[in-house]
Amino acid sequence: MQILYITDKKEYCSEEKMLTEMSSLSFVHTKEDACDYLYLHEKNISAKQESLLPQLIILDAEGHIDDSRDLLQKINEKTFLLNIPILVLIESSALHFLEEFLYAGAQDYLKKPYAEVEFRVRVRSLLRTREEFEKRRDSEREIKSLEVLASRDELTGLYNRREFEMVSNELWAEAIKDKTSFSVFIMDIDYFKKYNDTYGHLKGDYCLKEVGNLLFSIATKNDCFVARIGGEEFVLLSKNLSYVENVSLGESICSGIRALDIAHKSSRVSKILTISCGGAFITPTKDDELNDAMRAADNALYVAKRAGRNRLEFAEL
Repeated sequence: MQILYITDKKEYCSEEKMLTEMSSLSFVHTKEDACDYLYLHEKNISAKQESLLPQLIILDAEGHIDDSRDLLQKINEKTFLLNIPILVLIESSALHFLEEFLYAGAQDYLKKPYAEVEFRVRVRSLLRTREEFEKRRDSEREIKSLEVLASRDELTGLYNRREFEMVSNELWAEAIKDKTSFSVFIMDIDYFKKYNDTYGHLKGDYCLKEVGNLLFSIATKNDCFVARIGGEEFVLLSKNLSYVENVSLGESICSGIRALDIAHKSSRVSKILTISCGGAFITPTKDDELNDAMRAADNALYVAKRAGRNRLEFAEL
C-alpha cells in the first residue's frame, strides 16, 4: 500500500509520522517534484507496472492555493490516475476555494487544524475506497479473460465454433439491415489425417497453428471474421465485399496456404500442404436464411473436393 504525500514542509511533521506508520510513503516536498514523480510513474504504467502507483494522494495546500489547484488539474488530466483518491489538506481561511479543489479532482478534504484520529480515519477510508476499486477492476479483468478464453480455440487462438455461431447471426442480421453482401467460406486442410499419421500429432498441431496464423492475417487485412470450427475445418465470414473481391479473397487463402510450403508427402494432390475452400455469396433479405448460405458454402466445398481439392469453388445465391 503506497501513499503519495505532497507538501512544501521541509521539517518532519505529524502527518508524515502517521502515514509512515500506516503505509509505505512516497514523500515529495514541492509541486515540481510531484510532477516529476507522476511523469516517472506514467512511463511505468505504460509498461503495465500498476503496482508502482500510489493508492492515495494527499496534497497539503497550505499557503499555495493556486499551485495546488493547478497540480490537481494536472493529476486529473492523467487517465492512469483517475481512480486514485485525492485528499486535500486546507486551511480554514481558504475554505472558499474548496469547491474549486473538488471540481479539480479531489475526493475529500480535511480542514486545518484537525485531530490525529480524524486524519487517520479519513486516510483509512480513502484507502479502503481504492482497495474496493482494485478488487472490482481485477474481478472485471478476470471475467473478461475468461470470456476471451471461452470464445477462443485453445490451439490456434482463433475464435471457436461457439463464437462463430453467435457472430455469424450478428453479421447476417447486419447485412440484411444495411442491405450489403454477406459471404461465407468453409475450408478443410487437404488430407490432414494422413498428415497426422505421417508426421505425428505435434507436427499436426504446428501445421494447424501456421494455417490459423495465415487465416488470421488474411481476415484482419480484409476486416473479416475467422474461426476454427473443427479439427482441420475453418470458416471465414466477410461482409460488404463484392463478388469479385470475395473470389480474390478465397483465392488468396488457397495460394497463401501453398506459400507456407509445409511438406506433405502423403497428400494425393501436392507435395506440400494445401486447402480446399467452398464459398457462398449473397446479399440477404429478411426472407433469406443463414443456413441456406452455410449449406451453399458446404456444397461448394464438396464440389472443390470432388474436383481434385487444392482449389476454391464459389457460389452466388
